[in-house]
Amino acid sequence: MRKKTKFRKDEVALGESDTDALLYKRDGWWQLRIYLKEEGKYLRRSLKTQSLEVAKERGYALWREVERDKLVGRKQFGLTIEQGVEQYLEHRKEEVTEVAAGGITAERWSTIRSQLNNFLAYMRAHKEGARLRELHKRDMWNYFEWRRNTAQKEPATSTLLNEQAMINACMKYLFERHEVNIAAFEFPKIRLLERNDTQRATPTKAEYAWLLSEMDRRTKAKGEMLTDVERYKRKLFECFVLISAQTGLRTGEQYQLSWSEVKTYTKRGRKLAEITVLATTTKVRKERIFIAACGTEFERLKGFTHDEGYVFSMDSGKTHITRSWLHRAWKEMMDDVAEERISTARKAELVPYSLRHWFITQRINAGAEVAQVAALCGTSIMQINKTYYHLQKEEQERVVTLGFDDYDDEWEEDEES
Repeated sequence: MRKKTKFRKDEVALGESDTDALLYKRDGWWQLRIYLKEEGKYLRRSLKTQSLEVAKERGYALWREVERDKLVGRKQFGLTIEQGVEQYLEHRKEEVTEVAAGGITAERWSTIRSQLNNFLAYMRAHKEGARLRELHKRDMWNYFEWRRNTAQKEPATSTLLNEQAMINACMKYLFERHEVNIAAFEFPKIRLLERNDTQRATPTKAEYAWLLSEMDRRTKAKGEMLTDVERYKRKLFECFVLISAQTGLRTGEQYQLSWSEVKTYTKRGRKLAEITVLATTTKVRKERIFIAACGTEFERLKGFTHDEGYVFSMDSGKTHITRSWLHRAWKEMMDDVAEERISTARKAELVPYSLRHWFITQRINAGAEVAQVAALCGTSIMQINKTYYHLQKEEQERVVTLGFDDYDDEWEEDEES
């Protein structure tokens, strides 16, 4: 039975059941109203006409569209954007412990949440209160510009591309569950190499030397009144930086490292370290074992910290330091570096992850094979070739100019004669 059985003269029924459409006038313009039994709500749309015949034509078309949506389980009102993102995050959270099955780390899940929080912030600024059903393909067209204008530090091109991929992964998930009408947003094209973010975020030899000098000064702290806790923190941070620069470990891999995963030994008079990175602590979910030339730094750590539990810890190995702890310590050090040595703008570009870039850059420049460096760092040859394109370019320039100096000398002699 139809919910409404009596009609005014400015109301026209389009069907017989309680889900049928009803045309009615408001201020002389025809409107469409459909009762959605499954959702317990009325759907109302303006037909933008004063002609009854045109209103009937448009009303039937919209009604048929609603019926098609019902057949595939698509709702007319549905979830809010916030509810949709929360649903996707809960879905991804289920993957956190599934290491062997290709799951993700807890740190990776936190990154996903952070990326989608940026998406939600953009939507609050541009489509506040909107529901998933109201989203359109070009609603994210100005996202990159907005991120660059609102972020405290301008995000790298690779960061923006990663956010784009994650936002569309969320959209695809919701589309497959009939919560949204589009499978992906359209973003403007942005080239990964339009600015060499990795090269920019890698310390120069001079900058790295200044960092070492500043850490040494801060650790010795001559003339400073430091508490035991602050002195310990500075020494721990210095070891973290030195080990990071000599291993290429990802920051998350490093601060989750346990002493049971580190073995030091001497080879040809040099203290080396054998490091095991567990699948549960790396974002690629694949265990790796590699050798690093930082056995001395690990031995030094044992000398003033502890020898069990987490390597980088403020409570004798019971818990590891956190990302926020690391970034605060990094900022404190950077703030102490003189402006004439490293400018404020440059300090904003260098982060703890820059030490991984430093290691990879130095190894390749020293002549190491890309495959060897990829194995050490737990990444792929393709990823290194793509990310460290500037090194490839420098090597190509060197190769194609081999022997040109001899020709230049001959040319100069000919000109003189």
